[in-house]
Amino acid sequence: MEYEFAGTFALRGGYKFNYDFDGITLGAGIKHNLEGVGLSVDYSYGSMGTYLGNVQRLSLGVIIP
Repeated sequence: MEYEFAGTFALRGGYKFNYDFDGITLGAGIKHNLEGVGLSVDYSYGSMGTYLGNVQRLSLGVIIP
């Protein structure tokens, strides 16, 4: 599931069913235009069970029109 506010801020959440290790996932993202080039920052958290524990990801993106 994702909720986006004003095309700038997004909140995400989900759950993976029928997986041995994966479970809940959460995340957030921000988009911003800087002199005609779009920039994005996304963060996510995932529960990978006892095998990998909690996994966190951070991604940076450039959106070229």
